[in-house]
Amino acid sequence: MAKEAGVVKSINGGIARALNDLTGEVRQLSVGDIVYQGEKIVTEGSNSKVTITQTDGKDITLIGKDTLTLDQDSNNNETVADISALQQAILKGTDLNALEETAAGGPQAGGNGGDGVSLSSTSFAEGGHISN
Repeated sequence: MAKEAGVVKSINGGIARALNDLTGEVRQLSVGDIVYQGEKIVTEGSNSKVTITQTDGKDITLIGKDTLTLDQDSNNNETVADISALQQAILKGTDLNALEETAAGGPQAGGNGGDGVSLSSTSFAEGGHISN
């Protein structure tokens, strides 16, 4: 049996479903329902808001049409803290482009070492795209 991930604390303005990819089971969630690791929580409707209280007591809130896969990382305190900080920044109107970039892999590759194409000395008679 799957490990419990949390319980549905509230559902407002929409429908929430739990999808189990392994069994194919789909169930509509109600307040008080238990959700399990491995399930995918899907909210429907732009005005929906679903809050799930995790087994460690922390809340995860899905706003609008959203999807959350409940796995071991969803119960990770650092991940929850990062998500909470990001949600707070959005609510305060912070420009998300001004946030510090995250590390994405190793160091950048050097310059002219690839098989790429250089267009630095090319000129075009026409530019842009034609659209309807």
